[in-house]
Amino acid sequence: RLMTAGGNAIDAGVAAVFAAAVTEISHFGLGGEAPIIIYSARDARVVVINGQGTAPKAASPQLFAGKTAIPGNGPLGATLPAVVDSAALALARYGTKSLAEVLQPAIELADGFPMYQFLYNYLESERKGSSPYSWTMSTYYAGGQITPVGEMFRQPNLAATLRALAAAEQESLARGATRVQGIDAGRDAFYKGPIAREMSAAVREAGGVMSEDDLANYRGKVEEPASVPYRGYTVYKTGFWNQGPALLQTLRILEGFDLRAMGAGSPDALHTIVEAIKLGYADRDRYYGDPDFVSVPGDVLLSEPYAAARRRLIDPKRASLEHRPGNPARGTALLGAA
Repeated sequence: RLMTAGGNAIDAGVAAVFAAAVTEISHFGLGGEAPIIIYSARDARVVVINGQGTAPKAASPQLFAGKTAIPGNGPLGATLPAVVDSAALALARYGTKSLAEVLQPAIELADGFPMYQFLYNYLESERKGSSPYSWTMSTYYAGGQITPVGEMFRQPNLAATLRALAAAEQESLARGATRVQGIDAGRDAFYKGPIAREMSAAVREAGGVMSEDDLANYRGKVEEPASVPYRGYTVYKTGFWNQGPALLQTLRILEGFDLRAMGAGSPDALHTIVEAIKLGYADRDRYYGDPDFVSVPGDVLLSEPYAAARRRLIDPKRASLEHRPGNPARGTALLGAA
């Protein structure tokens, strides 16, 4: 729709992000994160829009003392919502349309779309876990019921939020703002003012610690991607704050095997791929982290000599049941190896 209206791929992608935040709420929403990888033909380069919210300032280690892990769900399990910022940044730098234009399909969907079976089943499975949170229940289980499949599911509060972002942009443009300034004004309507105040209050009421200051001070950024060569291609992923480079490590390891000779989908090929994935994820668990706080040996982890050392750990006849991170400081295959 956006491309038919003269937009480019980024306009369409951003519109799809907002639409998915309305209709694919089993997996995605405005409260989540949206890392974006873009190839800019104009600049002939690949860039990453971080799109990963930080933890609230009050989410200190002491807050989780006595727990075995940070909760996977609920108000203490989330980072700051980064979707609106990430999408706005992509649109402003690489798109051509206004924020209102890319929001319009999402607004229409928030006014109502037919409930579908997968979403119905998901809401049914999450009913018990959602029951402590009044806003969740009133949004997705109005009157204690899930909208039947095929009937219109409406999210009036979400529609109002999206309209508020579009209106803030239009008001800014009416005052003489540029296109980029208008997009930023719409973005700010989410992170500052009444919407941010209501969001942070609702999170704290539910037991979380997100504050208005957290939202007001959040800004995503454009970064260089991580990349590796693989059989004549260059594969790009986000940085080591994300698990994306685990795929790059896996590809580096697999490049040393003749998967074609093994046969696509053959037991030998699948075994080799799975074993390489295990090694990549073992390094992820041990070394990946927020580069603002930890030093990740990314250059070594993605290097061919290190991959060659890791590759030798794969036994073609036996699946490993061990967690085997390597030792990039020494360039060796196993942590603790001489």
